[in-house]
Amino acid sequence: MRAFVTFFVLSVVIGSVVPAGAQDWTGRGRVRGTVLDPGGNPVEGAEVTLSAGQEAGEGPPAILTDKKGRWSYLGLKGGNWLVRIVKEGFMISEGQFPLNEFSANRAIVVNLKPIPEELLQEAQGDVVLEQLERGNALLADGKPLEARVEYEAALTELELESHPPVLMAIARAYYQEDNLEQTEATLLKTLEIDPDHVDALKLISSLLVAAGREQDAKVYMDRLPEGQLLHADAYLNVGIDYYNAGELDAALEEFDRVVASYPDNADAYYYRGLVLLNRGENERAAGDFRKLIELQPDGPRVVEAQEFLKYLDGGGG
Repeated sequence: MRAFVTFFVLSVVIGSVVPAGAQDWTGRGRVRGTVLDPGGNPVEGAEVTLSAGQEAGEGPPAILTDKKGRWSYLGLKGGNWLVRIVKEGFMISEGQFPLNEFSANRAIVVNLKPIPEELLQEAQGDVVLEQLERGNALLADGKPLEARVEYEAALTELELESHPPVLMAIARAYYQEDNLEQTEATLLKTLEIDPDHVDALKLISSLLVAAGREQDAKVYMDRLPEGQLLHADAYLNVGIDYYNAGELDAALEEFDRVVASYPDNADAYYYRGLVLLNRGENERAAGDFRKLIELQPDGPRVVEAQEFLKYLDGGGG
């Protein structure tokens, strides 16, 4: 289970449309979102592309956001999806999210970031911007190695404090190559220059969780500013790690965080219910199992939740 992660790649006018293919991405699910600028204003005409799975692949045709920055898709299968948002003058935004066919899905709100002004100011004869544009085009064409060559050349023309956005692009290229070791190393370089770089903190946290290194990830997760959250799966995985280690208080803290921030996440109620059951808080545990059934009446954990409720309603414990 790989948690949702967001990548930012410098972009000028780069886009890609994923072909619909064999239509095996179709289902009954719906997802919607809004694209905003840093000031919270809607971004019209941003291209939104969805791909089924955790890598670019099959999905519906790309669409553009409306005047209010909104977009939506109907008829999608449940599972993990990749979303890519492109708009001229902004950095590309790309990330993953889970989709449920049988319940409402949380709206995806993305604040696009403009190309950093310092990069524009430092560009000598537009060489840097040309290198970045070539890198973007190569990355969009599925050529991460060639893209990295362009990004790394751009770094030589920039002052150290301007490196983080380009290093994030290099990290994305390594990620496309499935070279997670170098992805992590590049993100660490970013954090050496800017220890509070939110995007780098989010990405390295998500990568470490996905690699089963929950305790390493927790170090970076705890450095995120208030209100800056990872996808629910990251906190769930950390909570599960604590639960398996018998650290029920720490596990409960993580599951409480998911319930508070993602109240429609059925898995959070399931795992919190298990913790509460082990702590002897049977009434609260029963409430969580009932909430899971309410959110996902046809979900994979319903039978198990019903068995727990029979036990609890019968005075179990």
